[in-house]
Amino acid sequence: MVEKFYGDDLKGISIPQAFCVGFIPFAIVVNWIMERIPGVNKIDVDAEKLQKRFGILGDPILLGVIIGILLGVSAYYNVAKTLQLSIILFDSNAIENYRI
Repeated sequence: MVEKFYGDDLKGISIPQAFCVGFIPFAIVVNWIMERIPGVNKIDVDAEKLQKRFGILGDPILLGVIIGILLGVSAYYNVAKTLQLSIILFDSNAIENYRI
């Protein structure tokens, strides 16, 4: 949206919403803790590395489905709600990763 309005000068720029500011203290604390756990601070994972290592199972869209199913089962959702949640996460990953 920003790119369409301002042109290619701001390619890849996003503007977070104001309500995100409330999460900054939490993110700082979690980051501080994660940096002090031996081994965890050296983990470098991104979507490309996951897909390279796990093949089709590392695809962000399929990961959205798997995470949706795991969240639905852990929340004791019935089968219909679990599948609905997995499709919602699938759809959000599909929109994010395969923009037109």
